[in-house]
Amino acid sequence: MLIALGDYFAIRDAIDEDTSEPTDRWVIAFSLAVTLLGAGVIDFVFTAPLNPMSCVLSKGTTK
Repeated sequence: MLIALGDYFAIRDAIDEDTSEPTDRWVIAFSLAVTLLGAGVIDFVFTAPLNPMSCVLSKGTTK
């Protein structure tokens, strides 16, 4: 908490002095998170069965 408080005041002073620049780590972290989320959605779309009931019916019936 003390580190965050110190960081807050440092950033607030930099904004007041108009010398603040955003850090690249948040841009990289957000881009990575969106990329992983997108890859997960694409994986789900291409690996999910076309008929969602086929998983339920195939497990419950015996022929």
